[in-house]
Amino acid sequence: MINKTMSKHTPGPWVVEEERRYPIDITTESGRVICEVDCDSVWNEFNETVRDPTEEQLANANLIAAAPKLLEALRFCVKAFPIAGESEIQDEARLKALDAINEAEDKS
Repeated sequence: MINKTMSKHTPGPWVVEEERRYPIDITTESGRVICEVDCDSVWNEFNETVRDPTEEQLANANLIAAAPKLLEALRFCVKAFPIAGESEIQDEARLKALDAINEAEDKS
């Protein structure tokens, strides 16, 4: 079942930091770093390391930054389909949403 208490993670929104410094930072809107995503880098003309991410590395960063919104959407899906047995697709969607919520909240 869904935990009705506040989430333990840092509240969203999270953003992919726009600066080109290495590594890619995922931050709160106020700039607090949530995590860093390793990526390829190059030296610029000022002899500084700047990021040069691959498409996959940037996609990973964007997915991580979207996590709070995705978790919120999953919780909404569970509320939208509260009763099992209405349709197979709704049941499957509800179970997958609950599974992902539990994984995100580190519950078994």
